[in-house]
Amino acid sequence: MTFDAPGNTWYRLIPVQRDNTWEMVRLSINDLPAAIRSNVTGIRLECIEAGQDFQSWIDEFIAVLPQMVSDVETALLDSMHNRVTIGGNAVPAALLNPDAPSTPAPPVFSVIPYEIRRADELVRWGTTPGDFTDTGFRLWPNAVPYYLFYDVDARVENASQRAELLDFVLQRFSPMGRLVVNGAPLTAEILAAPPVEPLPPTRVGRTPLRLRVTAAQQSEPEPLAAVRPYRNVIVETDQPR
Repeated sequence: MTFDAPGNTWYRLIPVQRDNTWEMVRLSINDLPAAIRSNVTGIRLECIEAGQDFQSWIDEFIAVLPQMVSDVETALLDSMHNRVTIGGNAVPAALLNPDAPSTPAPPVFSVIPYEIRRADELVRWGTTPGDFTDTGFRLWPNAVPYYLFYDVDARVENASQRAELLDFVLQRFSPMGRLVVNGAPLTAEILAAPPVEPLPPTRVGRTPLRLRVTAAQQSEPEPLAAVRPYRNVIVETDQPR
């Protein structure tokens, strides 16, 4: 359907919480029929207050189907892939798959998935209103936070190249870096070295850097009956541990 087709009734209001501040707004289309949802090709913005002067700056639109692990790993590889050159050649970054442990020929950044752990101390219970219309809104459950751990190793042909690649990773993520995933900035940081432990022969002499990315898994908004929206009501409590 075209934008002005009588049957095209889907719309959202875009909330503005503060002036002169960048804000991210999520708009879910999961309430559209699947046949329409999978064939969306455009979005139109309209001003509904024609008599009121204002300026609105739109940075970018991103259409995503969030998948926490693959989205983080794609962004992590992109943050290193072809960002450094050695001997005039860009250095790629590759994710190590233990079921098919093949990597490009050195030099290469090797990203090794290490562990996924729920970040219980960051859990916040509750919901956040979103998907506003003129008759109500829907509630987004707070995302479940996780720590994703990776070892970043430099596979090279000589020691000077290893130092150059590791220096790049340290400058990029230490003491605390930022990794943009689906338009949202996540924390990515180099952790202290793990305790010394017996290493297999293939790991002796290697100096991987352990990286922790703080991400979250977001559920779809809960379908609720339309409720006349308030401007903003937030209640938070602190529970002593």
